[in-house]
Amino acid sequence: VERPEVTKMMSSKPVGTGKKLPVYGERDPLPKGYGIRTGLSDLLKPLNSEAGVTAKEESIGTYVVLFTAIVLLFLFYTLLLLINNQSVLLPPEDEFD
Repeated sequence: VERPEVTKMMSSKPVGTGKKLPVYGERDPLPKGYGIRTGLSDLLKPLNSEAGVTAKEESIGTYVVLFTAIVLLFLFYTLLLLINNQSVLLPPEDEFD
């Protein structure tokens, strides 16, 4: 897309430092690994300090905990489904008074 001569001239005016402004909407791509730095990114940076760190070895205990959690989650969802289908009836609300 060819820019009008006026736009080209405005974007090539030197700034206070003597550098030329880039044409609006056109810039070099960011280097790999860099992004937009904001105040929020500075606050969240410490939370990502251990990114990629994993357990050194898989042990039997890890698999037991994982398997137990999956089974308990499955049973919880099954209970919710049974309650929703009214296969498991809850006591009426007036009995709680």
